[in-house]
Amino acid sequence: FAFVKSGNAQLGFIALAQFKQLPAGQRGSHWLVPSRFHSPIEQDGVLLNRGQNNKSAVSFFEYLQSATVASIIRSFGYHSVGSLDDAQ
Repeated sequence: FAFVKSGNAQLGFIALAQFKQLPAGQRGSHWLVPSRFHSPIEQDGVLLNRGQNNKSAVSFFEYLQSATVASIIRSFGYHSVGSLDDAQ
């Protein structure tokens, strides 16, 4: 991404989230790879047993599962899956 953003690479294959963070005037052209050409990359979060009694860890984990975070994730072109998104 750094090479593409700096102009030291004439083209690059970058994440949609990185593309969306660029100012509109710096985006250039882009092509979204159709989902039929790849399997989704899934990322998970877990709360370890040793953190289950840690209020900060539990609060952070609950925040990650919130509608607010799901909205942020979607705004960067990703899909979020979880109890709140599945219900919508």
